[in-house]
Amino acid sequence: MFQAILKGKVHGIRVDAAPSPGSDWREWFGRTEDFLTAAVFTRLSYLPSDVLWAIIRTSAVTIGGDEPPPSNAGELASLEFWPSWSLTLKDQTEQRKEPDVVLEFKHLTLVVEAKRFDNRSQYAEQWAAEVAACHQREDARQVPVWLLAIGGVGDTPSALASTYAEALVLFREHYRHDGDAPLRVMGCSWAAILAELARNETRACRQLSQTMLATSWTAARKLRAVLS
Repeated sequence: MFQAILKGKVHGIRVDAAPSPGSDWREWFGRTEDFLTAAVFTRLSYLPSDVLWAIIRTSAVTIGGDEPPPSNAGELASLEFWPSWSLTLKDQTEQRKEPDVVLEFKHLTLVVEAKRFDNRSQYAEQWAAEVAACHQREDARQVPVWLLAIGGVGDTPSALASTYAEALVLFREHYRHDGDAPLRVMGCSWAAILAELARNETRACRQLSQTMLATSWTAARKLRAVLS
């Protein structure tokens, strides 16, 4: 959660909105998207790379792309929260885009767009723009780029086909990038990640599942249904 503070992601929290004496800080922080994202992905990055990727890949559903996510992503080389990327549109308009997290594995780049709750709140424009901006980076690597939409996908991530179709049109027609670059998107809920961690018996996964339970009452409530 300190990553959210260091990146200035607490500016939207009013002092008078803080919990009153005797209330539960875990529930309050669990309502804050950036705190949840920082807490979970910081801890995820401590896992062995193969375990980390297996949990993400198993939790997520492929929403669109030219192929399914690979079984092996390789070692995790770096993780960055809220990078600011330049994006040039085909009409030469310049924008800045800020995904929530980017994970650089040896064999792929994973761009994360996180939403706090599970209601349908992912946006096609964000998917297209963030993947395009990733391709446009000066230090972009010649590896596949995947976008993980976590949270905001509803009960069935695969039902976001229409959102993906809209994103694909934007990706191809509005943004400058390698014309052959595909738009690869997968999605999952926070509860799905939590369920996979709960099924894993390693100490690191147990600790991370406890962190998620401590910061997300919504995920905690849904865990019983996912595991039953």
